Amino acid sequence: MADHAGLVHLYEYDPVSGYCIGETIRNGECGCDNKLWACVYTAFGLSSSSSSSGSSHSSSSSSSGTSGQAVYLLTEFIQFRDDIAVDPNQTYQIVTSYSYTFF
Repeated sequence: MADHAGLVHLYEYDPVSGYCIGETIRNGECGCDNKLWACVYTAFGLSSSSSSSGSSHSSSSSSSGTSGQAVYLLTEFIQFRDDIAVDPNQTYQIVTSYSYTFF
């Protein structure tokens, strides 16, 4: 593969839930990484009656009332600019938060 030619997609997976939590693209083998999106999943116990959410850009392994099995729900989706020439530190983010109510 060329050092700075070609589009490479990199995916990050949460070791606890196994869900894909982010995608990064790179220009060639040695190019700069450019984040496209990231997800935050939060563990909820099957008997849980309240919700919680993570605030980091990776999966949250904290749980609310987890006893045994847990269900991992999307609590945050972050999108980044796809042009690092405009925003090299990728500080511009679009964050969508999700909350859940269980009955």
